[in-house]
Amino acid sequence: MSLEVLIRRKLGLLLAVAAGLAALNLAVYLMAVSRLDHYARSTRQQVESNRLELKTLEDKERTLTLSVHRVSNDRKVMDELAGRVFRTRPQRFVDLQTGLKSLIDAHQLQLDNYSYGYEFIPSPDKKEGWSHRYIRVRMTLPLTGPYQEIKALIQALQESPLFFTVDALSLSSSPQSAGTIRVNVAISTYFVATPEDFPPKEAKS
Repeated sequence: MSLEVLIRRKLGLLLAVAAGLAALNLAVYLMAVSRLDHYARSTRQQVESNRLELKTLEDKERTLTLSVHRVSNDRKVMDELAGRVFRTRPQRFVDLQTGLKSLIDAHQLQLDNYSYGYEFIPSPDKKEGWSHRYIRVRMTLPLTGPYQEIKALIQALQESPLFFTVDALSLSSSPQSAGTIRVNVAISTYFVATPEDFPPKEAKS
């Protein structure tokens, strides 16, 4: 039997086998394409998720960097204030008292005996993280004089290089003269605390 005759007899079978192989190849191809598409989608989703997570981390890093810079700058400012403005009580207290008396005399006001108190900032249980501790000195000044002069004194206190802050005022009429008033002016100032300023137990801690 010749090959040509054999092929003609088996042509149907051969075509069926070829069609089956073609269908199998197509199925394998489609399956591979489907898996590849699924993998591509999954990869894109993972990339987008990673991008968002990276952006979140970059935002946190930027915020943290700004916070570090702000804290560093604040520390520099406070160190400068501590060294040049606040200083310690032995370094500045006499000048502060003299300057305060000069301001009161310059506005021709009468000062009765004044009182003062102090506190430590920060408190002993919150001193971690502070490069310095401070003494806040509060003074109450009972003054008598014309309203305009008292008003001018308050402005002078706030503008003084001796660093006073005006905390509170209480007014009353003066029995001395119709043109004068009495006022209690509560002011504060700050000093850098030294070990000698603390009670013995705290100074050792």
